[in-house]
Amino acid sequence: KWEPGQGLVNQALAAALRHLLHDQFTLVAQLEHQLVNRGGLTLQKMWFYVQPALAYMETLASVVRTLRKVRWSGGSLTVLRVSYWNSRYALRPDMVPDFLRPIQDKILITGKYHNVILQCGEKPKSSPEDRLCYSVDEREYGEKIERSYQLASRTLLDLLMQKVDLMGRLRSVKHFFLMDQGDFVVQFMDMSEEELSKELDDIVPTRLEVLLQLALSTSSVASDRYRDCVKHQVLEWSLLTQVEKIMTSDSAEVAAPLTALSPAPPARAWVLDKRSKRHGTPYPTRAFGLRQRMVDFVKNLQYFITVEVVEPSWHVFQDKMGRVCCHVTGNKPVFLGFEFGGAGLQVQTIDEVLQLHTELTDSFMSLCMLSNYPVFKVIYGILGLCLDFASFIQKQASECEAAKSQLGYIAEDEDGARPETPFDKKIVEVEESFNTSLSTLKEGIRQGLGGDRSGRGNSLVEMLHRIDFNEFYSTSRSSGTL
Repeated sequence: KWEPGQGLVNQALAAALRHLLHDQFTLVAQLEHQLVNRGGLTLQKMWFYVQPALAYMETLASVVRTLRKVRWSGGSLTVLRVSYWNSRYALRPDMVPDFLRPIQDKILITGKYHNVILQCGEKPKSSPEDRLCYSVDEREYGEKIERSYQLASRTLLDLLMQKVDLMGRLRSVKHFFLMDQGDFVVQFMDMSEEELSKELDDIVPTRLEVLLQLALSTSSVASDRYRDCVKHQVLEWSLLTQVEKIMTSDSAEVAAPLTALSPAPPARAWVLDKRSKRHGTPYPTRAFGLRQRMVDFVKNLQYFITVEVVEPSWHVFQDKMGRVCCHVTGNKPVFLGFEFGGAGLQVQTIDEVLQLHTELTDSFMSLCMLSNYPVFKVIYGILGLCLDFASFIQKQASECEAAKSQLGYIAEDEDGARPETPFDKKIVEVEESFNTSLSTLKEGIRQGLGGDRSGRGNSLVEMLHRIDFNEFYSTSRSSGTL
């Protein structure tokens, strides 16, 4: 893992393992010194010295065996942290006293909160009166454990809000990944177009990293305090495969589908169209119309996701997380929680914050149709069709200088007829696929809204109306002209 070419994450992991093994190497050296120079190192003494390290070494061996088996690298290694936190502490039902069974989960969660606080370098707070002592009243145990749970949760929430700056980091996530300030994406895609057009094995990650940092430093997010935390990763699978993995597993490996929202390919086709007009190339009108419909679809989809889904949901979340409630102890303000805007309620535990964040992400998944895999698959197919069309137009434009006939320009016959060319056939094929996919998307969205009683699907209907405002796709399919 520490050899060149294994990646920075693997090298960092190997360095951490070497650091953890340093004490064990020291122990082995001391035992060897005692055996050679002093004598008297018996088997019983050696077992006494090495026994405390058995569990420690077994844990390290388990990590190494897992890495060797799955051959993970890069960001995939972070999945181990999820299973680590989920399995580091576990309940043993056969060892739980009967009077503690109703609150055993709360005891486990409280212990996890204390562990997280310790891992962050802080000391968990405790109250002397909450120490557990024998009592014949079972309710006394429950009350003390409940107070300990609330105190641990508030302490962890205070740590996240004050030291880690949770809301500041969430705002940065909104800037970078929810297209709040997405101009850096356009700059990065333009600057890295040549590099990203290469084969996967030929892409230089360090060059992409330099281009990404350059795009960040010259865009509207240049003043973001967490700008340096944005990194890139080259994946070997498509966005569709990744969304399918997210929907069918509990993996924590998630990447932002920024390229799916970028209108650069159809826009580039528009630039090539304008260039061809300047050169006198007779592009078919049908290609112009198809290109414009693709641009309109991508723009409406991006507007729907960013303006009609992300912004309202984010404002609701921000209002609930907006005002900090605190009281003053001495001269030091002590954090208590967050107050819902106008509701008079307080969010005082990390569990309530997690619930709010879960509601936010669930609304994104639902309204953006990410949870409806068949509909998302159609959208992904339409975006892929736009990319194919842009690549086809770009290829034809590059060949225009050598042979204008490759763009479909063939001299008219004496009777004025113009024979069909491969270019025309390709345009007809792409147009039929695009129209059919949009009609399928409309049907899928309408069927998905059939059981919606909350009114949250109105934005979807409005997006459909903007895309098919003149019922072009509906009439085309019903009349069989597709």
